[in-house]
Amino acid sequence: MLQRAFAAAVITAACVAIPAAAQAATPLNPSGLTVDRLTNPLGLASARPALGWTLSGDGRGREQSAYQVVVTKGDATVWDSGEVRSPASANVPYGGPALESATQYRWKVRVWDETGRPSEYSAPAQLETALLTNADWTAKWIAAPADDLNLSGARWIWHEDGTQNMPAMTRYLRTSFTLASAPSSARLLFTVDDEAAIYVNGTLVADTKALRDNDENAWQKAQIVEVALKAGTNTIAVQAKNRLNGSGAATPGAFIARLQAGGATVPTSWKSSATGPAGWEQPAFDDSTWQAARELATYGSGPWGGNVSLPSQPSPYLRKDFTANANIAQARLYVSALGLYEVSINGQKVGDHVLTPGWTEYTKRVPAQTYDVTDLVKTGAKRA
Repeated sequence: MLQRAFAAAVITAACVAIPAAAQAATPLNPSGLTVDRLTNPLGLASARPALGWTLSGDGRGREQSAYQVVVTKGDATVWDSGEVRSPASANVPYGGPALESATQYRWKVRVWDETGRPSEYSAPAQLETALLTNADWTAKWIAAPADDLNLSGARWIWHEDGTQNMPAMTRYLRTSFTLASAPSSARLLFTVDDEAAIYVNGTLVADTKALRDNDENAWQKAQIVEVALKAGTNTIAVQAKNRLNGSGAATPGAFIARLQAGGATVPTSWKSSATGPAGWEQPAFDDSTWQAARELATYGSGPWGGNVSLPSQPSPYLRKDFTANANIAQARLYVSALGLYEVSINGQKVGDHVLTPGWTEYTKRVPAQTYDVTDLVKTGAKRA
């Protein structure tokens, strides 16, 4: 009797639980709206993006059976998809007129569930397009002036030894020239096969021994050094050393250079010697008995060919002043670079991106970024 009573009680409890599980579920709720998988994108690069949203709702076996997307610009409806019978809630194609460049839109979505009940519209999301066509870009590419310091036309020189392939040896080169005034800046571009110590007006400005010790082909990378020149006579003195290669074979010894002062190339006429007496690097040294240096080849020819690479130019800094004559309601900065950039307005960095615009094959595609700079631009003269 006790066993039968217990079984009856269990059955009764199970029957009572059935109505609770069968309660009606609430309509589905769309949220988390995305455009090309971005939330409220600024600078959207597509005129026909893909839309997406997430669904939430209680109960089991819930399913979207249809959706409706409405896109507006200001107070005008740009596209109303109407009720579309589809379970898709990701990569849903925008089907209205092509979006316009530099334009803000708002959009919302509602869905129907598995029983055909519609939801409320989602909270509106927004998107803003970038400059979508080349014609939209009225800006011009800008850059720092190209560096015109190069070795074109310069000559490889050495001491007159009668042979070009020489055993390891040290030779000495000097040139003196006169300037009417001290230049604001001066640079010496050079390379040497194999190593050199360079003095300007008696001061050591470069020594390539360590580079040659680490790289037998260091001569293939030209160097630039800043030098201090004065009004009157200036002297450049070079202790150049030829070394055997890794196989112990004799190689050509040679030095090549070009001097630029105040933006102008300074002509140089070199003398050479097989020995370097005391004080040979000083401006007051008497080199009247030294002979003219031997010219081996013009840059681009001879055993060195055109295998010398010039130093990379430093990253340029660009500035522009502009004046905002009225209060700014909204300001956008559209920017890109063939390389990497960082931009500031009034001393404040724009955005939080780094290494922009990102690597790409510039001959095929150049990505650009859009920034909201409304808070950075004030009335009056400003700098960017």
